[in-house]
Amino acid sequence: MVREALTGFALSFNAYDRVGEIQDVLEIANDAAAVYGVAGTLPDSLDAIRTILLFEQRRYLQIDRPPVGRELEYVEALVREIRRLSGGTLPGPADPYP
Repeated sequence: MVREALTGFALSFNAYDRVGEIQDVLEIANDAAAVYGVAGTLPDSLDAIRTILLFEQRRYLQIDRPPVGRELEYVEALVREIRRLSGGTLPGPADPYP
């Protein structure tokens, strides 16, 4: 249930329409993951964090398994940061699925 809810939430932000090319989304997500791996910090932009979460959702869909261990910790950190930056409320409606 949690996995499905998180997937639905990640897909509610269509970063491909908002950011542009898939390569731009890939760069944002990979750069953030590298910084998080070294410094444990995330971008301070709600749109950037939601872009990263969408990318991570797509990544695990492609490899056909959920995140585990440090991967899961990273996804959970993204969700916590979204809560912090948004104050727990996001404007709606959700974007169409990418």
